[in-house]
Amino acid sequence: MYLLKLSKDKDQYVKMLKRKAGWSFIGPPPFHCLVCEKLHTGTGTHFYPDMVAAFNGRPSDCYPPKWLQDEAGPS
Repeated sequence: MYLLKLSKDKDQYVKMLKRKAGWSFIGPPPFHCLVCEKLHTGTGTHFYPDMVAAFNGRPSDCYPPKWLQDEAGPS
């Protein structure tokens, strides 16, 4: 509804765009940025048996969903 209203009122649309230009989002960097940083700042060769733990600094709590485990069979 709001977007339809904006589509008919050019002045309000321009005001919204100006407000939007001031917004910002600060969140964690994308995963590929973390990988790149690790590759370029690390020294020597490393083996990471658990990539999630290596990046989070703690053991992984990430498991595939139960329904996916059932389809794949026992691992």
